[in-house]
Amino acid sequence: MNENLITKWRETITSQCRWSEYAEELIGNDYILWEDASNDYQGHAKILSYNNNQFSYIEWSYGSCSGCDSYEGLPDEDIRKEFKKDCMVFSDPFVFVNWMNMLKSTRDEKFDSICDKFFMSANLIFDDWSEKPNTLIAKINTCALLG
Repeated sequence: MNENLITKWRETITSQCRWSEYAEELIGNDYILWEDASNDYQGHAKILSYNNNQFSYIEWSYGSCSGCDSYEGLPDEDIRKEFKKDCMVFSDPFVFVNWMNMLKSTRDEKFDSICDKFFMSANLIFDDWSEKPNTLIAKINTCALLG
């Protein structure tokens, strides 16, 4: 992924991961703000996106066989339903900020890294916008215009 705050779906590692077509149906037209993905015979994807004043977050993992890949052998429609169910959508920026605050407070490495990596890639300091999410939205919209 590039070093800018915003990138396009096709420029992400996530877009190359197994089952990514189902995530693309949900967030493929969004601005991609952050990702953590590995694309191999086994892998994972975590991605945070923004579009129309709405943040979305989805993650999944996959393997090389039905023993280590829960989507293997499922009909397309069932996979699509799982991805839709697992996609977290925040239509209120304050709810998104509260979610990020909750993740940050867990000190769970899995979640804490989402916050830290996102803020670093966005060149933001958490305290600067945790009380004012409109600051984040303004920065995203500015980057989208310049991008």
